[in-house]
Amino acid sequence: MMLHALALLAAVTPAEPVIPKAIVIGIDGLRADGIKKAETPFMFEMAAKGASLRAVNTWTEENAWNGHSATNWGALLTGLTPDKTDLTHNGDVDHHVGSAEGQFPTIYHVLKGFNTELRTGLFNTWPGIGMYEGTILQFSGDVVDVSHNPAGEMTSAELDVVTVAHAKKFLTNDAADFTFVHLSQCDAAGHGFTYESPEYLAATRTVDGLVKELWQAIQSRETFDTERWLVLITSDHGGPSDGTGHGNNGDPQIRNIPLVVNQPRVSTTDGTILDVAPTVVHWMTDLWESRNMDGKTVLMDPPRTVQLLPIDEGKDDAQFSEFRSNLLAAIDKGNTDWILSRIDPEIHFSFGGGEGKDDFLQMWEEWGGGIEGML
Repeated sequence: MMLHALALLAAVTPAEPVIPKAIVIGIDGLRADGIKKAETPFMFEMAAKGASLRAVNTWTEENAWNGHSATNWGALLTGLTPDKTDLTHNGDVDHHVGSAEGQFPTIYHVLKGFNTELRTGLFNTWPGIGMYEGTILQFSGDVVDVSHNPAGEMTSAELDVVTVAHAKKFLTNDAADFTFVHLSQCDAAGHGFTYESPEYLAATRTVDGLVKELWQAIQSRETFDTERWLVLITSDHGGPSDGTGHGNNGDPQIRNIPLVVNQPRVSTTDGTILDVAPTVVHWMTDLWESRNMDGKTVLMDPPRTVQLLPIDEGKDDAQFSEFRSNLLAAIDKGNTDWILSRIDPEIHFSFGGGEGKDDFLQMWEEWGGGIEGML
């Protein structure tokens, strides 16, 4: 019996247990078409290998929040519309994001509620995302483990470099389960020169290099091979090609934002800034459906673990050989995406969504193997 099980498993590439991690990189003022217009090779490649969604921020014809950065970053961090959190403008001290009542939790609150041992980081160039009065995360100091907001007389480009340096230390040396990094030089260039000026495009290219540095820090982790990383790159707003402000959020150049995901298995081609929080929670915990969020996950189901009980001892070697050949034939036809990793050297697998999972489980049951349950 065990020889049969081991022979089947030998056909699947072994892998270590995978630990979910997530990083959200918020690039202030990056237009939806900025990644293409500025020739950003790293982010462009990530979008090509993963997915790039058509996305918008929180603007609607009915609301009055326009293009305030705080409003949109608050929506990103909660998955909730501003009419619920009352975060309506920069410097708002009366909002309820992450408040003690617990009605409007941030990503940080949800993840810490799921597992208090998860390590979280916040690295922001704009003080408005900080954790003191009048900032978005003014009620979130107890759920952010490591943070850095550089101070001093520096340009936005210099602030970005310092912020990324601190984020890289966290990503390299800490458990770093969830990290949010905010970069600001694109928006500064837009305010100074317009949002399609040579200076703006140059800033976007520079940020592309900084994003690459963050990914390289992740790849350098000693535990990288045992982890599966979700990377989300987005913005709070864009900006007009012929202007330096972003108050008219009804302008598509301002309202439309990028949403790049490094995972190709997305469930939609359209999204909003509200989808970031539920996507992270979905990836990290699979509990997003139980949260009262206005956004939705953009991912298909992440991997699940299923334990396959020993196969029927009554099967002889010839019968097992036929079963194994049929399974391998199915895999060769392109169903490898649903066999993601081997969790245990004997009888554990991880699966993603899709028809392949059901096909495999049906084949296993017909063979005589049992299923203990989805873990």
